[in-house]
Amino acid sequence: MADLNFLNRVAQNGGTIPAELRTEPEINADQDEIDRLRARITALGGKAHHKAGVDKLTEVLNALLDDTSEGLSRREINADLTALNVEFDPYGDRTELLKLRDEARAARDGGE
Repeated sequence: MADLNFLNRVAQNGGTIPAELRTEPEINADQDEIDRLRARITALGGKAHHKAGVDKLTEVLNALLDDTSEGLSRREINADLTALNVEFDPYGDRTELLKLRDEARAARDGGE
C-alpha cells in the first residue's frame, strides 16, 4: 500500500518529490556516472554525499572547478593548458597544474 503522506507531499509539490524526501539518486541516473562524479569531487578535495544524485554532484563539482579563492579557477587553468597544447590530468594537484601552466607559458613566450 502506498504511503498516503508521501503521496500528499508529492501532490502538494506539483507532482514532483520534494527535495527533503529524496533519499536515492535519480532513477534515470547511471551509477557509473554517479561514481565518476564522486571520484572527481574527491580528487579535487571536495566531499560527495553518499545519497546525492547526479544534479547535486554536478553542482558540487562545478563549484569546485569554478573556485577562485586561490587565484585562477581550475577551469581557467585547464583552459590555459589546453590552449597551450599541454597534456595534463584535469583533476591533478592544483599546485602542479599551475606550475605546468607557468612552465608552458614561459616556453611559449621564450620561443617567440
